Amino acid sequence: MNYSIHLSIPIQKDSSIVVAFDEIPEDGLNSPLRLEKVANETLTSCGWDVIDCHGGVSLVAKPTAYLGKTIKIDNSEATLDGTNFREALLKSTGLCINGGSWTRLPNYCRFSFSLEQTKFDQSLDQIVQFKKMFLGD
Repeated sequence: MNYSIHLSIPIQKDSSIVVAFDEIPEDGLNSPLRLEKVANETLTSCGWDVIDCHGGVSLVAKPTAYLGKTIKIDNSEATLDGTNFREALLKSTGLCINGGSWTRLPNYCRFSFSLEQTKFDQSLDQIVQFKKMFLGD
């Protein structure tokens, strides 16, 4: 049995309120919006396909440039896919992210912005380091 509730409250939209940023200042807005922009740029430049998000404290992306690549870590060789990418990133850089089993999106990973600024910057550096190790400059 389905129930439907209809509230008779008139809703008025105010189109005069607009918030827009052409550029997010590096030293201002240390917020999820700024962090999302920086993370998106870094991930994209490192071969990831980022799902566009609009706020929140996390970002979901697919490591497209790495999938199918064979890598060697600690004398072990593996071909990267959605089941082992998270572990390869963790073992090679120390960066821990959520993998596809967490996102329920095959081959997609989740990055959290809920870190202090130095940890966030360090995480992005680890993404760049991983790219240099396995894809080159």
